[in-house]
Amino acid sequence: LEFTTTDVDTKSNPLGFDTDVTTGAGGTGVLTISVVHEGKKPNDGTTQDALFGGGTTDIEATFNVTVEHGEHEEEINQLVYTLTNTDNSADVVTFKFTDEDGEGGADGISEVSGNLTANATYEGKLELLNLEEGEDIGAEIAEDDAEDHEIFYITNVAGLQFDTTDVDANSNPLGFDTDVTAGTAGTGVLTISIVHEGKKPNNGTVTDALSEDGTTDIEVTFDVTVQ
Repeated sequence: LEFTTTDVDTKSNPLGFDTDVTTGAGGTGVLTISVVHEGKKPNDGTTQDALFGGGTTDIEATFNVTVEHGEHEEEINQLVYTLTNTDNSADVVTFKFTDEDGEGGADGISEVSGNLTANATYEGKLELLNLEEGEDIGAEIAEDDAEDHEIFYITNVAGLQFDTTDVDANSNPLGFDTDVTAGTAGTGVLTISIVHEGKKPNNGTVTDALSEDGTTDIEVTFDVTVQ
C-alpha cells in the first residue's frame, strides 16, 4: 500500500494534502497520518527525520485499513458443483449453494439433488456465479486469474476421493474440473473451499494454502451420502 504526495510548497518540497494511493496485495493493518510543523525540509521521507530539525507534530491519527484480496472477493453468490457418473449419464448429483444478498445478509441456501452411487466414478464441474450481474465468475477466474486461485474438496466420507484434473499456467492444481471416486456406502460432509492468493504449490491442504496471506473467497459445506 503506497502513498505518493503530489503537491509541493513554494520551495518544491512535498506538502501532502494531495496524494496518489496505490494498493498492492490484499491485507490488513494500520494507516497513520502525521502532520509535522516546522520540521526539517527536505528530509528522507520519514516522520523521524522531519522531526529531527526541531519540528513538532500538529496532529497524528491512526486508522485501521483493509485492502481486499482481488476483484472477485464477495462477488460470488452462487456455487454449483455438478457430478456426472462416467458410466451412466443419467446419474447426476448437483451440490448448489445460493446466497443472493451476499455476506452479512440472510443465510445462504444449500441444496443437494441426490445421493452418490457406491463404487462409481464421476466427472465434476464447478461453477461460480454472480446472479445479480449475470456473470460467470468461475470462467473469469479460469481465464484471467487461475494462478491466484485454488479450489479444495474436503470430505470425511471414507472412500470418497476428489482429484483435481485442471491446472493453472504454472501447472499447479486449479480445481474447476475433478475426477471423483465413490467407495463404499457412507454419509458425512463435503466442504468446497476457494482460496485466493494462497501459497502455490502447497501440500494439498487449505491450511497450507492459507499460510502465506491467502484468503477464502467462499467456503461451503454440504451433507453428502454414498449409497
